[in-house]
Amino acid sequence: MVTRIRMLVLSIVTTSVLLIGCQSNDPQDRSIILNIQNSNLSDPSPNLVVTQDDTVSLIMTSDKVVKLHLHGYDLERQIAPGTTETLKFQAAATGSFPITIHTFSNGKKHGDDHHDEQKHGDLFESPALQCGDSFNYEVVSNSIEQTIHYHSHLHPELEGSIIVSSHGPIADEISITISDTSVDPTGITVKPGTQITWIHKDSVPHIIVSGRHPKSSMGIENSKSSHHDDRSADDPHELELGRLEVHPR
Repeated sequence: MVTRIRMLVLSIVTTSVLLIGCQSNDPQDRSIILNIQNSNLSDPSPNLVVTQDDTVSLIMTSDKVVKLHLHGYDLERQIAPGTTETLKFQAAATGSFPITIHTFSNGKKHGDDHHDEQKHGDLFESPALQCGDSFNYEVVSNSIEQTIHYHSHLHPELEGSIIVSSHGPIADEISITISDTSVDPTGITVKPGTQITWIHKDSVPHIIVSGRHPKSSMGIENSKSSHHDDRSADDPHELELGRLEVHPR
């Protein structure tokens, strides 16, 4: 009888150990819904807490045109009414990271009226490109006689420029090859309406973004590290929605 009791106790202990061992502490896929209404979250207390190395998807809607910015990770996504945007990333860094939005006066995007004052991502921003991917941008007519600079968001040493001129060559499409963390050709001259295609042949991913990078070597002096170097911290058009808390695993 005593032996049976001992065996039963041992069985219970073993089962408990196995159950504890099966509890996974592996990174999880986390989806966070951000519904922006009147420049505020419709849910005043969303769960914005994740664990380090989780894969986080911010699923976002808005009642007006805004650009959402996740500080610290330096990630952005523009949201228009009637659309759903998803910002997916791995929460590798721990800490408290502000989530802000930049609003646009009269519903216009930055850069609609001042292409000579290009800001980060005003004209185009590609998804993360891997080897074999491509990204297209058609030069708009109101860019005439302007120089459009661009760079890789992930590798700022990759940069190039597009001169838009009425005297540019007549071509429906021009290709730019990405390889060895550079582009070829580095500078091109085109007419409005030309479709530009970046062809990714590099061993590292790139996100092609219009505008100069703060660390650009193309003649701009800038000691700040943020893409939004032209905005002060108290910019009235930048509003904080909340903070993403990334806890250590």
